[in-house]
Amino acid sequence: MFSMDSRNFKRFFRLVRRAALLATALALLPVAVAWAAPPSPLDPASPGARSIANLHWTVLWIAAVVFVIVSGLLIYSLIRFRRKSVEDPEPDQSFHGSAMLETIWTVIPVGILLVILVLTFQTLKDTNPNRSTDMTVRVIGKQWLWEVQYPDRNIRLTNELRVPVNTDIKVELTSADVIHSFWVPQLGGKKDAVPGYLTTTWFKVDRPGTFRGQCAEYCGLGHSKMPIEVIAMDQESFDLWTTATAEKQANASSQGELVFSTNCASCHAINGEGGQIGPELTNVYAEKGEDYVRESILNPNAVIAIQCPAGPCPSGVMPQNFGEQLSEDELNSVVSYLQAVAGVEE
Repeated sequence: MFSMDSRNFKRFFRLVRRAALLATALALLPVAVAWAAPPSPLDPASPGARSIANLHWTVLWIAAVVFVIVSGLLIYSLIRFRRKSVEDPEPDQSFHGSAMLETIWTVIPVGILLVILVLTFQTLKDTNPNRSTDMTVRVIGKQWLWEVQYPDRNIRLTNELRVPVNTDIKVELTSADVIHSFWVPQLGGKKDAVPGYLTTTWFKVDRPGTFRGQCAEYCGLGHSKMPIEVIAMDQESFDLWTTATAEKQANASSQGELVFSTNCASCHAINGEGGQIGPELTNVYAEKGEDYVRESILNPNAVIAIQCPAGPCPSGVMPQNFGEQLSEDELNSVVSYLQAVAGVEE
């Protein structure tokens, strides 16, 4: 009969208590995840994201079960076969070299790994970007905004992507400057936007709502202010929105305002509305004139001095080739827009 003195009993009680706390923590883990603030990749709203989340939970629970079994056997062995004195004989070693036991703890891990392998291949299949889709959207990462283009609808947005629910959406990604990473956690995994290279991903939102994401690759001073929102709408609402938006943008009274909002507004403000990374540009035309505005766009680092916390920066933070991203008509429209905002007459 196995017996313990009071000191050993206290040690045993501590081990049991720790094991109970661990088991409780594992049991409450799904609840903690459910309470986590969105956006969470464990609250999927797309088939690809759901496949990734399911694989995560499967591996987690397999690992938790293995951990509890191995830890439980270890704790039991430490207590049950603990030698009380050097005179006590060693525990029975007859199981050493047992063919049955060796087979069991070889076959079980192999079986577990095979299950995970099959599930992983299925997840790769579910997230494969090379598939037929119903709609294509192009997203261009820039320091520091996302330009969203709908090639078939002549619509351009900034930091916002509107899609119909239950529709396969193909996203073509590229970058105008440095590497960015497109990530909407509830809709799928991360995908890099690389300068000069086109990458693709896809998702299908299965419920209406707003799903927030963020650039997941450090890309400069404004990295933290580079969000993306995917707004999922029912098909009828999406069709009405695309019709109204395409007409509005096509008939915009100021093309310069559209170009400015798409390319500049995430960093620069007009009348206090817009980004705060760069200087406000409400009166820049009146203060500096047309030549300065043009040069600031075409060759920003030659004329812009950005104040850093430790002193003046050696150059501006605007990409040196920013002006090359605009056509001549777009450049002229931005200059005219800033002229109108400043109230400067021809």
